[in-house]
Amino acid sequence: MVGRLREPYINVGTVDVNGNCIVPITHNGPERVWEIQQITVNYASPGDNPTLQITVNGEVYSGGAIMLPSQGKGSAGGLAQTFGGLPYLYMENHDIVQVEIGNGSLGTTVTVHVQFRSITYDDDALTGYF
Repeated sequence: MVGRLREPYINVGTVDVNGNCIVPITHNGPERVWEIQQITVNYASPGDNPTLQITVNGEVYSGGAIMLPSQGKGSAGGLAQTFGGLPYLYMENHDIVQVEIGNGSLGTTVTVHVQFRSITYDDDALTGYF
């Protein structure tokens, strides 16, 4: 099933006593690259005003996002934000990709859904990328 959209990758974290939560996105597929097309972050507490950013290998990939009411998507009644579209994020198995929440409330659940394709290094999508 190389090259086709896969079942979403899901990972969950909990906000710590400092108001932070880091949810890693990992894959163990040697000789495969994830073409990440969309990342959706659900934050379970609607009354908060958390900050959100995505980092890749320690560098900010997308930051400063505002969490919005989920409108019944994901954790209904909570907050959500979606990152997607071109250019896609290409992730090798050694890359460190993290969703980072700040200014959250202790114990709040953060759920990350990743929509991706698993492709090989000779896929046309990677021409000129590596």
